[in-house]
Amino acid sequence: MDQRWINTPLGPVPVWLRGIRPDVLVIRGAVPRQTDFEWLDTRDAAFLHLPGFFSPPLSEVSISAFAEAFDAVAENLGAREPVIVGASVGALVALAMETAGSRILVEPFFSTRDLWPLHELLANSLVGPVGEWARAILGFAPEGVMARDYSYLAARARGAFVLVGDEPLLPPRPLSALPSFTAAIDVELLRRNGAEVATVQGGHFPSSEMRAALNAVVSAQSRVATKR
Repeated sequence: MDQRWINTPLGPVPVWLRGIRPDVLVIRGAVPRQTDFEWLDTRDAAFLHLPGFFSPPLSEVSISAFAEAFDAVAENLGAREPVIVGASVGALVALAMETAGSRILVEPFFSTRDLWPLHELLANSLVGPVGEWARAILGFAPEGVMARDYSYLAARARGAFVLVGDEPLLPPRPLSALPSFTAAIDVELLRRNGAEVATVQGGHFPSSEMRAALNAVVSAQSRVATKR
C-alpha cells in the first residue's frame, strides 16, 4: 500500500492508498491498530487515521477540524462523491465532512457520557498527547468525564447506512470483549434522522459478521460511486 502526504489548511495528513483513484475513503477510529479495515474488499481506497493516531496532530483538535482536513484530502485525491466509511470517532468525522458521497458508519456514538469501556481503556493514558486528545474529543480527564455531545451530527445522517454490534453498551459489567459503543438512544436518533441501521453479532471491534456485512454494502455502494 502506498503512502502519500497531503497538505491541508490545518496541517499535513498521511494517506494510505490502494489503487489509483479511490472511490472509497476509510476513516479509522481512536486507539486503532495501524492496519484496521485494510481487510475491506476494495480495489481503490484511501485509508486515514484520526490526527494523533499514526498521523500527526493538526493545528486544532476537534471533529470539525478533522472533517475540514479530510475534505481537503478527498479533493486532492480527486475522489468524486466517494463512499466514506467512518468507524467510531471516525464516523462522527464522516458525518461532519462536506464532501459529497454516501456514508457508511460503523459503531457511531453521539455522547461520550456512558462510554465506560473506552474510559477504562484509556484510563492509563489520560496524560500527555493522548490525554489532551481524549479531553478535547471525548471529554475524558483524570478527574472524570465531562461528556461531549455530538447529537447535532445526527441531522446529517439521512441516507447513511449504519452497522452496530448487538452486545449492549449498558450497564457497565465485566466483559471479555468490548460491547457496542452505539447506545439504544443513538440508534433511535439515527433512525429518526433517516439513516438505515443494521444490527449484527458482536461489539465495537468488527466481528466476522460485521466484516461480511460491511464488505457487502461497501462493494455495492462503490460500484455506484465508480459510475458517477
